[in-house]
Amino acid sequence: MHIRMLLGVLRTYPFRWALTCLSLAAAFLLFGVLQGINSTLSASLGRLKADRILVTARYGVPLPRVHADQIARMPDVKAVTWTKFMYGLFGGDAKFFTVIYTDVDRFLTVRSEYKVAPEDLEVMRRTPAGVVVLDTMAKKYGLQKGQHVVLAGQPRKDGRNNWEVEIVGTISYPDNPSQVEFALGNFNSYDETRAMDVGTVDRIVVKVKDPTLAAPTGRAIDAAFLSSAAPTRTVAENAFGQSSFAVLGEIGRLSTWILSAVFGAMLILTANVVMQSVADRTAEFATLRALGYSRIHVTSIIFFEALVLCLVGAALGLVLAAHAYPQLSTWYIRLNVGVGDGPLPPSAFVAAFLCAVALAAISTLVPEFGINRVKPSVVLNSRA
Repeated sequence: MHIRMLLGVLRTYPFRWALTCLSLAAAFLLFGVLQGINSTLSASLGRLKADRILVTARYGVPLPRVHADQIARMPDVKAVTWTKFMYGLFGGDAKFFTVIYTDVDRFLTVRSEYKVAPEDLEVMRRTPAGVVVLDTMAKKYGLQKGQHVVLAGQPRKDGRNNWEVEIVGTISYPDNPSQVEFALGNFNSYDETRAMDVGTVDRIVVKVKDPTLAAPTGRAIDAAFLSSAAPTRTVAENAFGQSSFAVLGEIGRLSTWILSAVFGAMLILTANVVMQSVADRTAEFATLRALGYSRIHVTSIIFFEALVLCLVGAALGLVLAAHAYPQLSTWYIRLNVGVGDGPLPPSAFVAAFLCAVALAAISTLVPEFGINRVKPSVVLNSRA
């Protein structure tokens, strides 16, 4: 019966329902994109570690790599690695290629969330120009093991700025498949070849023995290099991420308010359409009551119609949001490294589904209360 009555409504009021579905689709498009942004920001912050310290230059002077050796001897330090970023271009269409030069074994010890196959790691140790590429990046650009890639990067000692790297394997981050694209390279080989800032790094990453030791260890590191030619600035990784995401966090809070406004607009729209639909069919519902159908049964018919309306609108909106979100996510990457591009998070679909059910349930309340207060005999006599 529910489906037959729904089909009857669609035949009677096709334009009303079509326009309402399109309006809901536009609202759910915005809802899905904003929900996806909020989920991405929250997930990115959640992956930052409290037991890691980021050491950077206080005054913009490159950090000597030997700072890492001195930090490694501190009592509360568990492991240390360092990173030097080289940004290059490759291919005829100048695709962006970031290489993080480091000691790969140290890097994987400090950042244990990343995984490299043992055989790939062994090949990389033997290959000075070898790199392991993020698996999603390799798939995106069709990069294969053994492939040689020429990057247009920074100057070399031989006067050229072309860097040839050999892809020896892939690196993955299972908990974050939308990680920003990069490759890992051997720091020593890179340092021997570059023409500028030899022996320096961009950042030193320190893993402490206990998260509670992060703050005092950071102060100890800064104190140790305070009078050196390259003073340091240390901060816990999770605190650094929260600081970096401050502006985006404000956008996240603003999007929460926008989501609330969108929900309110959808509720008004849906409730109005459902109320009008029920009002136009008062005699039909009165006949059902006169035939012995219970209040719950009549209410379920109204709810079913509202639910189909909301779910169809949500489905259309989420299809559009799923196509729009990757482009918006890429724009967020340009604002701040750490928010990966990728598909719309599953949480956005779940939130949209729950929102659609809530809209249908709330939109049913007022017309249900009104239609069940009407006495069937009165309505039917007035139509006789």
